[in-house]
Amino acid sequence: MPKTHVRPYRNEPGFLTAPPIPTYQFHKPLKEILAEGRMTPEQAKKLLEVMVRIRTFDTTIGELKNEAYKDKTIKYRGATHLCVGQEAAEAPISVALREDDFITSNHRGHGHSIAKGTDTKSMMAEMFGREAGCCKGKGGSMHVAEFERNHLGANAVVGGGLSIAGGAAMGVKFSGKDQVVISFIGDGAVQEGVFNETLNMASAMKVPCLFVVEDNGAAMTGRLEDVTNIENCAVRAWGYNIPGEVIDGTDVLACWDAYDRYVDYARKGNGPALLVMMVMRYKGHSLSDSCKTYRSDEEEKIWMEQDCIRKYEAQLLDAGVMTREDIDKVKADIQAEIDEAVQFAWKSPEPPVETMLDDVYSYNFDPVYNTLKKYNHFSEAATERKLSIKDAINESLAQAFEADSRVISFGEDVGPYGGAFGVTAGLTEKFGLDKNFDTALSEGAIVGFALGASMTGYVIPVCEIMYNDFLAQAEDQIQNQAAKARYMYGGKAKRTMVVRTTIGGGKGYSCQHGQELVSKYSNMPGLIVCVPATPFDAKGLLNSAIYSEDPVLFFEHQLLYGGATFGANVPEERYAIPFGQASIIKEGSDVTVWAYSRMLHVAFNAARRLEREGINVELIDPRTTVPLDLDTIVESVKKTRHLVCVSQGTDSGNIVHTVYSKVQQRVDFKLPFVSVTAPDGVMPMAANLEDAFVPNANRVADGIRRCMELSPAAV
Repeated sequence: MPKTHVRPYRNEPGFLTAPPIPTYQFHKPLKEILAEGRMTPEQAKKLLEVMVRIRTFDTTIGELKNEAYKDKTIKYRGATHLCVGQEAAEAPISVALREDDFITSNHRGHGHSIAKGTDTKSMMAEMFGREAGCCKGKGGSMHVAEFERNHLGANAVVGGGLSIAGGAAMGVKFSGKDQVVISFIGDGAVQEGVFNETLNMASAMKVPCLFVVEDNGAAMTGRLEDVTNIENCAVRAWGYNIPGEVIDGTDVLACWDAYDRYVDYARKGNGPALLVMMVMRYKGHSLSDSCKTYRSDEEEKIWMEQDCIRKYEAQLLDAGVMTREDIDKVKADIQAEIDEAVQFAWKSPEPPVETMLDDVYSYNFDPVYNTLKKYNHFSEAATERKLSIKDAINESLAQAFEADSRVISFGEDVGPYGGAFGVTAGLTEKFGLDKNFDTALSEGAIVGFALGASMTGYVIPVCEIMYNDFLAQAEDQIQNQAAKARYMYGGKAKRTMVVRTTIGGGKGYSCQHGQELVSKYSNMPGLIVCVPATPFDAKGLLNSAIYSEDPVLFFEHQLLYGGATFGANVPEERYAIPFGQASIIKEGSDVTVWAYSRMLHVAFNAARRLEREGINVELIDPRTTVPLDLDTIVESVKKTRHLVCVSQGTDSGNIVHTVYSKVQQRVDFKLPFVSVTAPDGVMPMAANLEDAFVPNANRVADGIRRCMELSPAAV
């Protein structure tokens, strides 16, 4: 697909300009808004009710934490990041958003949840770590979510929800729906790298997402003026060519007006915007923080005189919408509601200990998976058609695009260029940019957008990270978000997403393009890890990965993209290979060798050599390291009574040692074991050093010989 756009050459003197950013523009009284018909009296009352509910809820949490609550028998443990004082910036979404619109939240997120409609009993139970909590007591205060209301979760990592929100908005756009996503962050998150990555990608894609900064004057204790060279976070909008605006976060009507205008702006397809609500949190970052080291009593006095609830009560009275008695009754009723929620939470049972590991994995699949033919071994493929791993993956994606409108592919250079290794070549030309497209080189945003999009249920993203070395750039999105989302949100988050990446080595690319990091990610509960070694397995495993409701890391070895010694016969039909089912490549009786990805082929070559020495090797390909098929290994070693595990990764912490440990626990003899791995060092570039670093057939054969010299012993 040749590029038609021409970048012109210019050298005329001139200036780059930026549009002005509106600040504090709205000053209309409630009476005038009602007269214009922009708001109903019921909505006006609801704003007060939601603000009071937020403040009462968080004030009560503070009292409980400080053992100052009226019922002294109740004990509370857990996080306390209170949003008292910030209610006006949060309550208006209760009237400005539709029920089907999405939000993401942060660690100070109780107000966002209440404004989105989360029941205060289930929220309070979550605060107390109770089974009746909205996340089954497994997320707690900083991870409140309610997927039934399209609340995609609060996040304890600063800025953690940004790329998820951007991805959810991408999912909305690609599905053709007209929902809007709001991502709530604090001023501290504006300085995070993922903020830049997310707003850049959201702007480029024009997704319907509003990024709302509640600037409470301190990122924990860091003041904007002390840690940046900007006056207001809103100027960041200039860098992404999106609208920005600064709003008085103590005026609930000004905040409502901004939400009303910009929700409409995003819903009409105009793309994202950055709104900065200027607020003050009356409490510390947490209740152990007195605030005295970073703000003065005078500053607190100035801001508390602008209390959002008190100011709005005056508006309601002046407009004749409520009387003082009405307002007092609202406060009394909500206090009773929150007190009832406390009693409910305190008396609710804790989650049973036997449920501790529930929801780490789903192990469920999209219904389409059940329609695919299942194969267990390449010998079952009744075809003479041969493909490379590269072509098998390309075919899997192409067939998924044809059969399922939800499946999309994106990442670094995967579009018209076809990816760094040509795996996605031709897909954009055939299916268009809506199915296979390029993104910025922003690994955190790529993976985060995939997760957020998958959470909507509208699309199934397959994203590509060029080298597994670069996964480190998306570490939060992989380790803290994708891996943990299902668990910390009480099993509600679907994460039907695939991250394709490659293993290097053997090409002289050194230590930042040549690592093998399978073991690292196999030790992160919540992730599925696929390590295909043959074209047959690559196609079948990718089809399974596409429909897995657990996030999948799909490791492809660059040196296997060409032809294959075995497993190259690939059926043309769509088929799946179940996760957690190892494949016996070669049967044998003397020693079991477990190896994955390219090391499987290295071990196969070693096994053929050793046949001439009379050593009969049984070779096992795990195909997935998570879930790990222990049964096949155990049955094999019961026969061979020797185990050798091979990995290209470095030795310490390598999954080969986990395999041995788990197998040893399931046999009744001391199992002779040898590992063949890279040494605990850094991948070198020089050819002779790289050859010595990466396991080869000679080293594997030596490892097998050493293992055979050891004798099984009784335990």
